[in-house]
Amino acid sequence: MKLLKQFLASMSCNVFSPRRCSFETIVGHNDIKLILNKAILSERPIHVLLMGRPGCAKTMFLMEMMRRLKNSYFIVGSNTTKAGLVNQLFENEPKYLLIDELDKMNANDQVSLLHLMETGIISETKVKKTRLVY
Repeated sequence: MKLLKQFLASMSCNVFSPRRCSFETIVGHNDIKLILNKAILSERPIHVLLMGRPGCAKTMFLMEMMRRLKNSYFIVGSNTTKAGLVNQLFENEPKYLLIDELDKMNANDQVSLLHLMETGIISETKVKKTRLVY
């Protein structure tokens, strides 16, 4: 709790880069705000999964991050296929991939996300065409 108070106090001093999200439209959830801001400011890839009942601000966090973070890409898992996701990753090369309703995404389509998280590599092979990004 002491660390959380210190972090929240330092947030008001503008010592963070402009990539930081204030999440001022979201009431409470200070622990989640802390974790997400640490993930945003990290130089290494950080994967965060928000779980909870409907109406507990998960989508609000993603929407705020989408608005504030340059080079972010937002998708809804229930409307996303592996082919569409891989294509967007190659075309946009987002630093932040924000996925809402991941649990509603087809399990076969989630495999490319798992591979990306484990290796940092996204690849696609089609007839006479191969793309690879590290």
